Amino acid sequence: MNMEMNPEDQAIAEAAAKEVSEHHEKLSLAWKEVAKTGAGKFCLKDLSERCNAKNSSIRNIQHPDPNSVLVEEGKRAVFNYILSYLRHDNERRK
Repeated sequence: MNMEMNPEDQAIAEAAAKEVSEHHEKLSLAWKEVAKTGAGKFCLKDLSERCNAKNSSIRNIQHPDPNSVLVEEGKRAVFNYILSYLRHDNERRK
């Protein structure tokens, strides 16, 4: 099975990848600007606490509720999404 793209499809894929990369760069810069402000730091601290960034998603170890764990992990995913943009430049430099 030949998996190579024809030149036209390759150009389309490269343009799409560039667009996505530029979008990620803009988001990273925007989140970093927000995080520099006092209000942004306050909000990120609140999100960290509300999204269980540093705590277990399992509230009751003896009787864990799978649905509750999924909800808590969803909240954590949102916080990690934001962190990924705050760390964007650091990851690219490695």
